[in-house]
Amino acid sequence: MESIPYELIGKYLVGECSEQEKKVITDWRNESQENEREFQLFLATWHTNKKQDEELDRKGNEILNEILGDSDNQVRFPWYYRLAAVLALFLFIGLLYTTFFAPKEEILISFKAEKPGVLHELKDGTKVWLSMNSEISYAEDFVENRTLQLVGDAYFQVKRDPDHPFVIEALGTQTKVLGTAFNLTAEKNQEDIIILVDEGKVSFSKGASSEILIKGQSAKVEKSSDQIAVATVENSNHLFWQTGVLEFNDVKLSEVVKDLTKYYGKPIQLESVSEELKYSGRFENKNIQQILDIISLTVNLKVEFVNNKYVISTS
Repeated sequence: MESIPYELIGKYLVGECSEQEKKVITDWRNESQENEREFQLFLATWHTNKKQDEELDRKGNEILNEILGDSDNQVRFPWYYRLAAVLALFLFIGLLYTTFFAPKEEILISFKAEKPGVLHELKDGTKVWLSMNSEISYAEDFVENRTLQLVGDAYFQVKRDPDHPFVIEALGTQTKVLGTAFNLTAEKNQEDIIILVDEGKVSFSKGASSEILIKGQSAKVEKSSDQIAVATVENSNHLFWQTGVLEFNDVKLSEVVKDLTKYYGKPIQLESVSEELKYSGRFENKNIQQILDIISLTVNLKVEFVNNKYVISTS
């Protein structure tokens, strides 16, 4: 039961309800705290007005009878006139509160990338490149409230606005900037949250820990900890969507595959390949098939496309 007729509450207050109607009101009051609060407000308003009923009746009747000009035509206003006045006042107060004082429902905008490297431009001019299945959410008034939530992996080129800091909330971390470029990775299925700063300065925090990062620095924090580890950015692969370049220097093949999957959005599986096998190489403007062919020739592996995924295995 979502609502109840005000007339029924009026009958209850003046003691004119049947037993069945009393049960309807009791059930409605017990249904939720909000219903009980509404009933108590009715009750308080009714009692307040009831104290003034006799005086209001007397004056109202005098005025009406004076207009009628006939002392034999005495009029008494029935209880439901008085109830209508109380309800009108109650509804007016509710309308006033809803219009001017009730908190406005925040409208959120969400964007999810269906493929890797999707560019999404925010209202303030900030550009965001998102990895496949990564998602950002932000309020409709983003220009005034430059705070967004990220789940996944994204590269940001933030439009500078000293009066409105840019804040990213991602799986318990907070990144705060004025105008800069950086990559932030906060995947639900990965233990570490990682940020790499490409331009400017960034404040990166989790819990009570906070670090100021500058160009060329990275930071990593585990979801289960507030300990932030700062390091130097080893390569520029996070700029792939802008440069088309991937570079690997003595990196485990499993990590190479992870990056290729991220940037190309194609599933790649290693089968019977040593965990210690490493790879070095640089690729510029190559498609995924070309890269895998070069890797397989270099480290003497075989590449096949099976069941909509690439499989790398020993020859």
